[in-house]
Amino acid sequence: MILANKLEDLVPNAQLGHYTIIEHVAEGGMGHVFKGFEASLSREVAIKVLKVEFAEDPEKLKAFDLEAQNIAALRHPNIVPVYFVGHEGELHYFVMPFITGSTLDDWVEGTVKMNADQATWVMNQAIDALDWAFQHKVIHLDIKPSNFLVDNSGVILLTDFGLARSMGGGLMANDDECFGTPAYMCPEQILQQETDQRSDIYSLGATIYHLMTTSFLYDSESVSELVQAHLDRPFPHQAAAAAGLSPGWITLLDKMTQKNPADRYQNYEELRHAVANVDRLALRYSSEEAAPVVKKIHVPIRASEPREFAYGLLSVRCASWTISALDHGSQRTLKEIEIAIEKPVRPLAVTALLKPLKEIEAARESEVGDLAEALTLLPEMDDFLQKLARTPFSASPDSATNRRKSIRALGTRLSSQLILTSLMMRNDFKPPSDFQWHGLWQHSINTGIIADCLLAVISGDFIPDKGWQPAGKHLTSIMHHSVLKARTQAYFAGLAHDIGKFILGEVAPYPYYCAMRAAIDQDCILATQEKKLMQMDHHEAGEQWLSRNGFDANIRQAASSHGDLEKKTGLVASAVALANQMAKIYGLGYSGNPMVERRDLWNTRAWLELLAVAKDPRMTPEFMEEKFLPLIGHIPLLAQAAP
Repeated sequence: MILANKLEDLVPNAQLGHYTIIEHVAEGGMGHVFKGFEASLSREVAIKVLKVEFAEDPEKLKAFDLEAQNIAALRHPNIVPVYFVGHEGELHYFVMPFITGSTLDDWVEGTVKMNADQATWVMNQAIDALDWAFQHKVIHLDIKPSNFLVDNSGVILLTDFGLARSMGGGLMANDDECFGTPAYMCPEQILQQETDQRSDIYSLGATIYHLMTTSFLYDSESVSELVQAHLDRPFPHQAAAAAGLSPGWITLLDKMTQKNPADRYQNYEELRHAVANVDRLALRYSSEEAAPVVKKIHVPIRASEPREFAYGLLSVRCASWTISALDHGSQRTLKEIEIAIEKPVRPLAVTALLKPLKEIEAARESEVGDLAEALTLLPEMDDFLQKLARTPFSASPDSATNRRKSIRALGTRLSSQLILTSLMMRNDFKPPSDFQWHGLWQHSINTGIIADCLLAVISGDFIPDKGWQPAGKHLTSIMHHSVLKARTQAYFAGLAHDIGKFILGEVAPYPYYCAMRAAIDQDCILATQEKKLMQMDHHEAGEQWLSRNGFDANIRQAASSHGDLEKKTGLVASAVALANQMAKIYGLGYSGNPMVERRDLWNTRAWLELLAVAKDPRMTPEFMEEKFLPLIGHIPLLAQAAP
């Protein structure tokens, strides 16, 4: 048996560490790939061995080890994991699973154009992988068809992080060399300028263009001409149209491959939204040089306070924050935020909500008389509940003429939860003086109500153009246990989905205000700015707090996933994610988010997950858009209690 410690030793049956070499598979720009076998776990592996010229420089080896550690930390279903990093003699290598399947390069070589559905399938999984890597501060920098594997189950897997770097770290390449694959390389990488996630977005756009047209984004006679084309040649609109790309896809790929990173999609959330809306993207260009414009949808603002006060979320006591320029040097590290949450200097005000939230979560049917008596002490909730009972979401809106009839029309479970919410806001919620969160409570309450109604549609209890159905009249075959349980949790999940905002606003008030203002001023998603300034967004903060305090997994998932309608979740989280967007579309409260992330709700994975349970042919996108969505505008807002 050969114990390999140099490249020529790597022959079949040679031993590299505790791996047995089976065969040489491929050679890339930075190394060789071998198929191997790990006897201790009885599994086949892929072994990538760094080329000798890269292994001779101690600085490069140090960089290689650092990058390998970063990549090994990535654990995502669309990223090929790194099992092991090792050195044997002059050999430096890392080990990954051996994927049985193909690569997207095989698709290119087959000269068959990828259609729009197939491109969407690839894009969504690629975005998930790249977004996860970027959240862990890793940029790939060599996105191309051959670096996407397709396993036998149809899952796309991103591999070959050989050029990857961590944010703030350097490339593994020489400073005077240009590394990457010229056909897909972004201008800033060619010019050896600073790179970030927008660099990978460019290369992904060039990759998808190749897959959909079977032609490179820029065809040239030589590498030098090809590189120059990435620097100064406009997007090939006419060639794209001639290849059969729709106007929406041309618009999408054009924006992804703009020369200036500032003109591309700025993050994966924007790109994910654009892919979901690709058929609605208008092709707007007057010449080969012009860039398309993607329409943004703003949240309607009902508050009287100006944008400088985050439309009422910032307290007037902090008026001085609105006068001077925002201090973007006020960032907090992830460790600082985690310590502030886990070991605060003083008890967090949000901790006082733990007991009442548990009571709301556990609330079930109650006596009408008891609920009516409680409402006499809560005038704002009394008014809200009676107005809600006169909307189409009530079982008998025309007869809801008094307090008791309103409770019966809404159901005692939801009425009980609303009353407990009002008591919590009045008696238990004592936030610090930096923020006034009433607008966020309005948004959260209405998100819970909408989520409950959505699941009632799925169960067959509520038909948008017919109202509530008598018990037993709908198809009981679709009303299985999971839907019943989801309905009992829907309101509370909606109420608690944004609790991470209360937490971040309390532990880092000024940075959180800066995040809200930046989102408003730049017309972008709040979570993106939260990540920039605190390295944690409200989804993560909410999920961590709810998990630490023992809340149900469905509630935690609604908090962590409500901003992503393409993520596979349970019924509760899917209903909350859709309801969250509906509340924003109609301006039901203000969540701190100036933008509606998704408008085409019925083409999302969240809706398809609900629809799969309903199995009701009436629930078409057109039906829901025309019959259900307009009902949201009837939902009232809970007035703020008098001081």
